[in-house]
Amino acid sequence: MNDVTGVEDALGIFERLNIRNYTSVACFVYLLLEHIETFEAEVKYVWETKFNLVKMLFLGARYIGLINVPMLLVVELWPRMAVGRCQALYTAIVLLMGVSLACSDAIAYIRVHALSNRSKATKIYLSIQFAVVYLSFYIVLIVDITNTRFGPSPFPIRYPCYLVAGNRATMAVPFALLIFSMFSVLVLSLFFATRNFRHSKSPLMKIFYVDGTLTFIILATVTAGKVILHLTGPPEYLILLAVAHQAAHSGLCARMLLRMRSMARRRDNNSTIGEHRRTAIYFAPHETFELKVEVSTAKEYSTETGQRPRSYPASDATIL
Repeated sequence: MNDVTGVEDALGIFERLNIRNYTSVACFVYLLLEHIETFEAEVKYVWETKFNLVKMLFLGARYIGLINVPMLLVVELWPRMAVGRCQALYTAIVLLMGVSLACSDAIAYIRVHALSNRSKATKIYLSIQFAVVYLSFYIVLIVDITNTRFGPSPFPIRYPCYLVAGNRATMAVPFALLIFSMFSVLVLSLFFATRNFRHSKSPLMKIFYVDGTLTFIILATVTAGKVILHLTGPPEYLILLAVAHQAAHSGLCARMLLRMRSMARRRDNNSTIGEHRRTAIYFAPHETFELKVEVSTAKEYSTETGQRPRSYPASDATIL
Protein backbone atom coordinates (compact mmCIF):
# COMPACT_ATOMS: atom_id res chain seq x y z
CA MET A 1 0.00 0.00 0.00
CA ASN A 2 2.81 2.38 0.87
CA ASP A 3 4.51 1.57 -2.43
CA VAL A 4 1.33 2.38 -4.34
CA THR A 5 0.93 5.64 -2.47
CA GLY A 6 4.57 6.53 -3.16
CA VAL A 7 4.15 5.87 -6.86
CA GLU A 8 0.95 7.95 -6.98
CA ASP A 9 2.68 10.84 -5.18
CA ALA A 10 5.62 10.66 -7.59
CA LEU A 11 3.30 10.64 -10.59
CA GLY A 12 1.43 13.64 -9.17
CA ILE A 13 4.67 15.56 -8.70
CA PHE A 14 5.79 14.67 -12.22
CA GLU A 15 2.46 15.81 -13.70
CA ARG A 16 2.57 19.14 -11.85
CA LEU A 17 6.15 19.77 -12.96
CA ASN A 18 5.12 19.08 -16.55
CA ILE A 19 2.22 21.55 -16.28
CA ARG A 20 4.54 24.17 -14.82
CA ASN A 21 7.09 23.77 -17.60
CA TYR A 22 4.52 23.72 -20.41
CA THR A 23 3.02 26.92 -18.99
CA SER A 24 6.44 28.57 -18.82
CA VAL A 25 7.36 27.63 -22.40
CA ALA A 26 3.99 28.87 -23.70
CA CYS A 27 4.45 32.22 -21.95
CA PHE A 28 7.99 32.52 -23.31
CA VAL A 29 6.66 31.96 -26.83
CA TYR A 30 4.09 34.71 -26.21
CA LEU A 31 6.85 37.08 -25.07
CA LEU A 32 8.95 36.34 -28.17
CA LEU A 33 5.99 36.86 -30.49
CA GLU A 34 5.13 40.09 -28.69
CA HIS A 35 8.65 41.39 -29.27
CA ILE A 36 8.61 40.36 -32.92
CA GLU A 37 5.20 41.93 -33.56
CA THR A 38 6.03 45.26 -31.90
CA PHE A 39 9.69 45.51 -32.88
CA GLU A 40 9.03 47.73 -35.90
CA ALA A 41 7.01 50.15 -33.78
CA GLU A 42 9.72 50.13 -31.14
CA VAL A 43 12.36 51.11 -33.69
CA LYS A 44 10.13 53.86 -35.04
CA TYR A 45 8.88 55.35 -31.79
CA VAL A 46 11.63 54.56 -29.27
CA TRP A 47 14.99 53.99 -30.89
CA GLU A 48 14.77 57.23 -32.89
CA THR A 49 14.25 59.31 -29.74
CA LYS A 50 16.83 60.84 -27.45
CA PHE A 51 17.80 58.86 -24.37
CA ASN A 52 15.95 60.00 -21.24
CA LEU A 53 14.38 58.56 -18.10
CA VAL A 54 11.24 57.25 -19.77
CA LYS A 55 13.20 55.59 -22.55
CA MET A 56 15.45 53.94 -19.96
CA LEU A 57 12.42 52.66 -18.03
CA PHE A 58 10.80 51.38 -21.22
CA LEU A 59 13.90 49.46 -22.26
CA GLY A 60 14.31 48.07 -18.75
CA ALA A 61 10.72 46.84 -18.58
CA ARG A 62 10.91 45.39 -22.09
CA TYR A 63 14.33 43.74 -22.24
CA ILE A 64 15.02 42.60 -18.68
CA GLY A 65 12.10 40.23 -19.13
CA LEU A 66 13.62 38.92 -22.34
CA ILE A 67 16.78 38.11 -20.36
CA ASN A 68 15.04 36.88 -17.24
CA VAL A 69 12.55 34.44 -18.75
CA PRO A 70 15.18 32.26 -20.51
CA MET A 71 17.11 32.12 -17.23
CA LEU A 72 14.00 30.83 -15.49
CA LEU A 73 13.52 28.23 -18.23
CA VAL A 74 17.09 27.10 -17.62
CA VAL A 75 16.24 26.56 -13.94
CA GLU A 76 13.15 24.58 -14.89
CA LEU A 77 14.45 22.57 -17.84
CA TRP A 78 18.25 22.27 -17.87
CA PRO A 79 19.20 18.63 -17.13
CA ARG A 80 21.54 17.56 -14.29
CA MET A 81 22.07 21.07 -12.92
CA ALA A 82 23.82 21.31 -9.55
CA VAL A 83 21.69 22.45 -6.62
CA GLY A 84 24.06 25.33 -5.87
CA ARG A 85 23.69 26.64 -9.41
CA CYS A 86 19.89 26.42 -9.12
CA GLN A 87 20.08 28.64 -6.02
CA ALA A 88 22.34 31.19 -7.70
CA LEU A 89 20.15 31.43 -10.80
CA TYR A 90 17.00 31.75 -8.72
CA THR A 91 18.53 34.67 -6.80
CA ALA A 92 19.50 36.46 -10.02
CA ILE A 93 16.07 35.82 -11.55
CA VAL A 94 14.17 37.21 -8.57
CA LEU A 95 16.31 40.35 -8.37
CA LEU A 96 16.04 41.03 -12.12
CA MET A 97 12.30 40.49 -11.92
CA GLY A 98 12.10 43.15 -9.22
CA VAL A 99 13.98 45.66 -11.39
CA SER A 100 11.78 44.92 -14.42
CA LEU A 101 8.56 45.34 -12.43
CA ALA A 102 9.83 48.60 -10.95
CA CYS A 103 10.53 49.95 -14.46
CA SER A 104 7.04 49.15 -15.75
CA ASP A 105 5.38 50.50 -12.61
CA ALA A 106 7.45 53.69 -12.74
CA ILE A 107 6.09 54.39 -16.22
CA ALA A 108 2.54 54.02 -14.89
CA TYR A 109 3.30 56.39 -11.99
CA ILE A 110 4.71 58.99 -14.37
CA ARG A 111 1.56 58.68 -16.47
CA VAL A 112 -0.62 59.34 -13.42
CA HIS A 113 1.41 62.44 -12.61
CA ALA A 114 0.89 63.68 -16.15
CA LEU A 115 -2.86 63.09 -16.01
CA SER A 116 -2.96 65.20 -12.84
CA ASN A 117 -1.59 68.12 -14.90
CA ARG A 118 1.76 67.69 -13.17
CA SER A 119 0.34 68.52 -9.76
CA LYS A 120 3.12 68.97 -7.19
CA ALA A 121 1.02 67.38 -4.45
CA THR A 122 0.35 64.35 -6.67
CA LYS A 123 4.04 64.08 -7.53
CA ILE A 124 4.98 64.06 -3.83
CA TYR A 125 2.34 61.45 -3.01
CA LEU A 126 3.29 59.19 -5.93
CA SER A 127 6.99 59.47 -5.10
CA ILE A 128 6.36 58.48 -1.48
CA GLN A 129 4.06 55.62 -2.45
CA PHE A 130 6.47 54.26 -5.05
CA ALA A 131 9.38 54.44 -2.60
CA VAL A 132 7.43 52.75 0.21
CA VAL A 133 5.99 50.02 -2.04
CA TYR A 134 9.27 49.09 -3.68
CA LEU A 135 11.42 49.46 -0.58
CA SER A 136 9.06 47.03 1.17
CA PHE A 137 9.00 44.87 -1.96
CA TYR A 138 12.78 44.51 -2.08
CA ILE A 139 13.15 43.94 1.67
CA VAL A 140 10.65 41.09 1.63
CA LEU A 141 12.10 39.80 -1.63
CA ILE A 142 15.57 39.53 -0.08
CA VAL A 143 14.11 37.76 2.95
CA ASP A 144 12.39 35.35 0.57
CA ILE A 145 15.66 34.65 -1.24
CA THR A 146 17.44 33.84 2.02
CA ASN A 147 14.64 31.45 3.07
CA THR A 148 14.28 29.65 -0.26
CA ARG A 149 16.19 26.41 -0.74
CA PHE A 150 16.56 23.91 -3.54
CA GLY A 151 17.12 20.24 -2.75
CA PRO A 152 17.41 16.83 -4.40
CA SER A 153 14.77 16.38 -7.06
CA PRO A 154 12.64 13.25 -7.34
CA PHE A 155 13.41 13.45 -11.08
CA PRO A 156 17.01 14.76 -11.18
CA ILE A 157 17.60 14.15 -14.88
CA ARG A 158 14.54 15.95 -16.20
CA TYR A 159 13.80 18.39 -13.33
CA PRO A 160 17.04 18.97 -11.41
CA CYS A 161 16.03 22.25 -9.68
CA TYR A 162 13.41 21.33 -7.07
CA LEU A 163 12.17 23.90 -4.56
CA VAL A 164 11.99 22.22 -1.14
CA ALA A 165 11.91 25.08 1.38
CA GLY A 166 10.64 28.61 1.54
CA ASN A 167 8.39 30.79 3.66
CA ARG A 168 5.12 30.96 1.74
CA ALA A 169 4.04 34.21 3.41
CA THR A 170 7.22 36.06 2.46
CA MET A 171 6.89 34.74 -1.09
CA ALA A 172 3.34 36.14 -1.33
CA VAL A 173 3.81 39.55 0.34
CA PRO A 174 5.80 41.25 -2.49
CA PHE A 175 3.10 40.44 -5.02
CA ALA A 176 0.34 41.59 -2.66
CA LEU A 177 2.18 44.93 -2.56
CA LEU A 178 2.18 44.99 -6.36
CA ILE A 179 -1.59 44.47 -6.43
CA PHE A 180 -2.03 47.46 -4.10
CA SER A 181 0.28 49.55 -6.29
CA MET A 182 -1.53 48.61 -9.51
CA PHE A 183 -4.97 49.22 -8.02
CA SER A 184 -4.02 52.65 -6.68
CA VAL A 185 -2.53 53.63 -10.06
CA LEU A 186 -5.72 52.54 -11.84
CA VAL A 187 -7.96 54.51 -9.48
CA LEU A 188 -5.83 57.66 -9.69
CA SER A 189 -5.55 57.40 -13.49
CA LEU A 190 -9.32 57.12 -13.94
CA PHE A 191 -9.91 59.94 -11.45
CA PHE A 192 -7.52 62.42 -13.07
CA ALA A 193 -8.49 61.45 -16.63
CA THR A 194 -12.17 61.95 -15.81
CA ARG A 195 -11.62 65.19 -13.91
CA ASN A 196 -9.21 66.85 -16.31
CA PHE A 197 -10.02 65.36 -19.73
CA ARG A 198 -13.61 64.14 -19.60
CA HIS A 199 -14.53 66.37 -22.56
CA SER A 200 -11.63 65.27 -24.71
CA LYS A 201 -12.50 63.42 -27.93
CA SER A 202 -8.96 62.27 -28.49
CA PRO A 203 -8.50 58.54 -29.23
CA LEU A 204 -5.55 58.69 -26.84
CA MET A 205 -8.01 58.93 -23.96
CA LYS A 206 -9.68 55.75 -25.21
CA ILE A 207 -6.30 54.04 -24.92
CA PHE A 208 -5.98 55.35 -21.36
CA TYR A 209 -9.42 54.09 -20.39
CA VAL A 210 -9.70 50.82 -22.32
CA ASP A 211 -6.11 49.61 -22.59
CA GLY A 212 -5.22 50.85 -19.13
CA THR A 213 -8.17 49.05 -17.53
CA LEU A 214 -7.59 45.81 -19.46
CA THR A 215 -3.89 45.91 -18.61
CA PHE A 216 -4.76 46.28 -14.93
CA ILE A 217 -7.24 43.37 -15.06
CA ILE A 218 -4.73 41.04 -16.71
CA LEU A 219 -1.80 41.97 -14.50
CA ALA A 220 -3.88 41.93 -11.32
CA THR A 221 -5.29 38.51 -12.21
CA VAL A 222 -1.86 37.00 -12.85
CA THR A 223 -0.41 38.62 -9.71
CA ALA A 224 -3.33 37.45 -7.56
CA GLY A 225 -2.83 33.97 -8.99
CA LYS A 226 0.79 34.07 -7.83
CA VAL A 227 -0.28 35.12 -4.33
CA ILE A 228 -2.82 32.28 -4.12
CA LEU A 229 -0.32 29.69 -5.35
CA HIS A 230 2.34 30.93 -2.93
CA LEU A 231 -0.08 30.59 -0.03
CA THR A 232 -1.98 27.41 -0.91
CA GLY A 233 -0.43 25.69 -3.93
CA PRO A 234 1.76 22.57 -3.98
CA PRO A 235 5.55 23.09 -3.99
CA GLU A 236 5.74 22.38 -7.72
CA TYR A 237 3.42 25.35 -8.42
CA LEU A 238 5.30 27.97 -6.38
CA ILE A 239 6.82 29.39 -9.56
CA LEU A 240 4.07 28.23 -11.94
CA LEU A 241 3.13 31.78 -12.97
CA ALA A 242 6.58 33.33 -12.71
CA VAL A 243 7.13 33.42 -16.48
CA ALA A 244 3.53 34.49 -17.12
CA HIS A 245 3.88 37.36 -14.66
CA GLN A 246 7.15 38.58 -16.16
CA ALA A 247 5.92 38.22 -19.75
CA ALA A 248 2.64 40.04 -19.04
CA HIS A 249 4.37 42.99 -17.38
CA SER A 250 7.00 43.32 -20.11
CA GLY A 251 4.61 42.84 -23.01
CA LEU A 252 1.62 44.91 -21.89
CA CYS A 253 3.67 47.84 -20.60
CA ALA A 254 5.51 48.14 -23.92
CA ARG A 255 2.42 47.58 -26.07
CA MET A 256 0.37 50.30 -24.38
CA LEU A 257 3.12 52.87 -24.66
CA LEU A 258 3.82 52.04 -28.31
CA ARG A 259 0.12 52.21 -29.17
CA MET A 260 -0.08 55.66 -27.62
CA ARG A 261 2.89 56.91 -29.59
CA SER A 262 1.56 55.44 -32.81
CA MET A 263 -1.88 56.98 -32.34
CA ALA A 264 -0.45 60.34 -31.33
CA ARG A 265 1.87 60.41 -34.34
CA ARG A 266 -1.07 59.78 -36.69
CA ARG A 267 -3.18 62.42 -34.98
CA ASP A 268 -0.29 64.86 -35.06
CA ASN A 269 0.03 64.37 -38.82
CA ASN A 270 -3.69 64.53 -39.62
CA SER A 271 -5.41 66.79 -37.09
CA THR A 272 -3.93 70.23 -37.68
CA ILE A 273 -6.17 72.90 -39.22
CA GLY A 274 -4.28 76.11 -39.79
CA GLU A 275 -2.66 77.00 -36.50
CA HIS A 276 -5.11 74.99 -34.35
CA ARG A 277 -5.38 71.28 -33.58
CA ARG A 278 -8.67 69.43 -33.60
CA THR A 279 -7.65 67.43 -30.54
CA ALA A 280 -6.49 68.74 -27.19
CA ILE A 281 -3.97 65.93 -26.74
CA TYR A 282 -0.82 65.50 -28.75
CA PHE A 283 2.80 64.38 -28.60
CA ALA A 284 5.63 66.83 -28.31
CA PRO A 285 8.38 66.52 -30.96
CA HIS A 286 9.39 62.87 -30.89
CA GLU A 287 12.94 63.60 -29.77
CA THR A 288 11.62 64.20 -26.24
CA PHE A 289 9.68 60.92 -26.10
CA GLU A 290 6.87 62.69 -24.26
CA LEU A 291 3.21 63.14 -24.88
CA LYS A 292 1.97 66.63 -24.22
CA VAL A 293 -1.54 67.15 -22.94
CA GLU A 294 -2.51 70.72 -23.49
CA VAL A 295 -6.02 72.02 -22.99
CA SER A 296 -6.32 75.43 -24.55
CA THR A 297 -8.93 78.13 -24.12
CA ALA A 298 -8.69 78.81 -27.84
CA LYS A 299 -11.83 77.76 -29.71
CA GLU A 300 -11.18 74.95 -32.16
CA TYR A 301 -13.22 73.99 -35.20
CA SER A 302 -14.26 70.39 -35.94
CA THR A 303 -14.62 69.47 -39.60
CA GLU A 304 -16.63 66.35 -38.74
CA THR A 305 -19.48 68.20 -36.99
CA GLY A 306 -19.09 71.74 -38.30
CA GLN A 307 -19.35 72.93 -34.71
CA ARG A 308 -16.95 74.40 -32.24
CA PRO A 309 -16.31 72.21 -29.19
CA ARG A 310 -16.35 73.47 -25.63
CA SER A 311 -13.53 75.52 -24.20
CA TYR A 312 -11.48 73.93 -21.44
CA PRO A 313 -9.43 75.45 -18.66
CA ALA A 314 -5.84 76.09 -19.58
CA SER A 315 -3.40 73.43 -18.41
CA ASP A 316 -0.31 71.59 -19.55
CA ALA A 317 1.01 68.16 -18.67
CA THR A 318 3.33 65.50 -19.96
CA ILE A 319 2.02 61.99 -20.56
CA LEU A 320 3.91 58.98 -21.85
